[in-house]
Amino acid sequence: MSPTALAIVRAFIRLARGIEYKWLFAWIFCSYIVIAMIAMVSRKACGVDRNRDKPTVIHLQHDRSSERNCDKHIILYEHYLQLTQRGYDKYAELFTAYLEITGKNEELLEKYDKVVEAYKDLARAHTRIAEINETFMRTYNRYATEYGHVALCFGYALRGYGQAVRERGHTSML
Repeated sequence: MSPTALAIVRAFIRLARGIEYKWLFAWIFCSYIVIAMIAMVSRKACGVDRNRDKPTVIHLQHDRSSERNCDKHIILYEHYLQLTQRGYDKYAELFTAYLEITGKNEELLEKYDKVVEAYKDLARAHTRIAEINETFMRTYNRYATEYGHVALCFGYALRGYGQAVRERGHTSML
């Protein structure tokens, strides 16, 4: 013990020797009550409630850990928002690229439609050419048959003329 505390205890002991014991107990009890009242008043003045004081340490620790958890949650939520924003940005880029490709596909489909129409026109032209060829072949066959007879007759006529010229001896005409 410190010398001051020993001096105070000795002073109380000297005071107690001069007082009768019943008054000593009364004096100790009253001083205890006065000290307890002073402590309660000082605690109330400081804004500390005794009923809240016991769990206050636990509550403070809980509040601190809750604040840390909230801070961590806020940090994680901000990170989540950043990732979500990056995801939305990437989705927007991909969707824009998709729309560009779709636009190009539409242009290609329009060009393909034109090519298909050109092929249809070409097929119609081939069909018409085939019809013309068929008509030509029928006409050719008909005329070939007719002109074949004429050529045959003309050939016979030339042959006969050639024989007649030879027989007469006029070779200058051949």
